[in-house]
Amino acid sequence: MKFFPRLLLRCPFEIVEVGNEVTAVSVGGEGNAYNGIIQLKNESARFMFEKVQQGITLPELIKACMEEFDNSPVEEVGPKVIEFLDMLKENGLLAADTKHGIKIED
Repeated sequence: MKFFPRLLLRCPFEIVEVGNEVTAVSVGGEGNAYNGIIQLKNESARFMFEKVQQGITLPELIKACMEEFDNSPVEEVGPKVIEFLDMLKENGLLAADTKHGIKIED
């Protein structure tokens, strides 16, 4: 049995649309703010960002993306989700809530 923690962002963000540009701007305080903006270059990036901001596990995020984007196969969606989460992690934005999550049988 594998445990997947709930993933979330380390600080709050607001999604801002200016023309065709969609960005996430940190609105956190008390030292939690992210110094910069995150460009959400397409609809799938925005979708995943919003899901992580709400709190979601990896399997739930993959399933949500598959459903949102015309039942795309897991082989196509999974690597893109991992790449997106890696970008958040590299920027110090991803946190794991190890007290909450889901268990999945191997």
